[in-house]
Amino acid sequence: HGKPFNFYPRGRVEIKNGKVTVYLNPSLNTDTIRSLIISEFELADMPDITFKSDGSKHYGFVSFFG
Repeated sequence: HGKPFNFYPRGRVEIKNGKVTVYLNPSLNTDTIRSLIISEFELADMPDITFKSDGSKHYGFVSFFG
């Protein structure tokens, strides 16, 4: 809709060897968003989930602050 791909903050879910790591913009690392991610990606039964805030341009508001 006329916005660059990195306009909105974002992240990714990585699953390796039964471990889940979620990398996301710090503005998204809230209890509500973490619960939503666990629900939407059906991760509730995964024993090892780590959320890592990543403030790099790759996950951030590049169009606002870059």
